[in-house]
Amino acid sequence: MNSSFELSKAEIFILGTYHFDPPGTDFINFKVSNILSSEKQEEIIEVVNKLIDINPNKIAVEECLKWDRVLNNSYRQYCNGNYSLNKNEIHQLGLRLAKIMNHSRVYAINEEMGLPFEDAMDYAQEFQKDFYNNFIRKTNEIDSTVNNLIKTATVMDVLKYLNTPQWIAENHSLYVDFASIGAGDTYCGAKVLSTWYERNIRIFGNLKSIVEPGDRILVIYGAGHKAILSELVSSCSNMQLREISNYL
Repeated sequence: MNSSFELSKAEIFILGTYHFDPPGTDFINFKVSNILSSEKQEEIIEVVNKLIDINPNKIAVEECLKWDRVLNNSYRQYCNGNYSLNKNEIHQLGLRLAKIMNHSRVYAINEEMGLPFEDAMDYAQEFQKDFYNNFIRKTNEIDSTVNNLIKTATVMDVLKYLNTPQWIAENHSLYVDFASIGAGDTYCGAKVLSTWYERNIRIFGNLKSIVEPGDRILVIYGAGHKAILSELVSSCSNMQLREISNYL
């Protein structure tokens, strides 16, 4: 039997996604076909219909907190039939689902922080060539695998893959491995990893600020964030992590 304390915890479901409208700022940028095509729209509706079963009372998305008011103004216009959704997953999944669930708003929880990625890679290319070559190989493999999946599979199938423990761990290891770059010298790789963690901790802080007892919150976020966000949610006294794959 669950205790009253456990029942009061907010249930958190994290859906790791790819960017439907890639901004081109990630170190791996997937090639996405037109998400507004009739075929892809049907596939997105399939995903949304599955997410309905989560029955979330709040939906948090990868939009910067400072744009929360703008986001919700767009959401209200969309609910009133006066706004066409953008290509990105925030709109296509988040706003679309929120409207179906009759939510009064969505929640922007993102925080942007630039990673000192180029400094670390320049250092690795000059002083740690084995690391550099191995990193390029790994990212090319991930890029090829996911791009092929996006090209040949449904949106649902891609999301299922990006939320597998194996993919989450493999992607997270790319960041963790940076710690060795410049170790004992400039620690430029550790700076990349620590900045990545700090960004995700800030995102988690924004999420925590909207949590109330008994919430069921769906977090729709870039899959690369899922490992850290899941770790933080699992360690939080007033949250419990729920498995999203049960709903895909």
